[in-house]
Amino acid sequence: MTRIVARGRVGVNEGFTWTHNVPSDGDIDADNDGVMTPSPQFIVDLSAIAGSRLGYQASMMAGYKIHRITVGIRPVDDAADNDVQTAFAGDIYMYPLTDHCKTALQLARRVEKADEENQIDEDSLFLSNAVDYSGFRYGWSNVNAGGVEHITANGIAGMSGYWYLSDIFDAYDNMTEPKQDNALFGGRAPENMGLPWVCSWSTGMDLSSLSGCQDYQVATNLTVLPLLQGRVNYSSGDEAGGIDDDYTVEVSIEFTPEFGGVF
Repeated sequence: MTRIVARGRVGVNEGFTWTHNVPSDGDIDADNDGVMTPSPQFIVDLSAIAGSRLGYQASMMAGYKIHRITVGIRPVDDAADNDVQTAFAGDIYMYPLTDHCKTALQLARRVEKADEENQIDEDSLFLSNAVDYSGFRYGWSNVNAGGVEHITANGIAGMSGYWYLSDIFDAYDNMTEPKQDNALFGGRAPENMGLPWVCSWSTGMDLSSLSGCQDYQVATNLTVLPLLQGRVNYSSGDEAGGIDDDYTVEVSIEFTPEFGGVF
């Protein structure tokens, strides 16, 4: 298995996409009270990153082992020079690859195949009017849509128009809700887990206590689904003056795709 190190600017590079509360011009600036309201959110699609880097159709029906994640900010080259310090903080969420996670996704794929058996369209299972890969591709949630190329459409009654992890796991939780009153879980599908990040940038021109560029880095060694959601939740206070300094969000990730094989 090939280990990949990929770096992307959110909103620009393949697999790093703003999805919700997209900031103007794709860059962020500090909020007056330090709370980013609403919170800009983005998706990191490891399957898309692996496919573009290695030249093959990387599956979303597999675990991806994350070895290291780095989040940082960089100043935008525009008319307003970034002459003060700033810091931002947020979270990166991911789903652990559990046995029940695999079962839920396998059931969703079987439902999709059954629905496509009697159709002739772009993603039909047997007769098709297009030449497409038949891999099952899903998004994060129907609230935080987007960020995934060629997501599998969903024609199932009672579900969203596309396949999303939130819908799949909600349905699976309903199936596996415990009968015991003292159960420590509400269903067998996994909950997403988050890693906090904080990063900063300083020019040194304003007697800042911050020192240069401070990126956040964490070694995880977690086996997760290939879809990650990032959020920018907090910032230092807005700088004085009528023009805000702008920053891009940069993410670097080291991972092994399809760790353990496709399920």
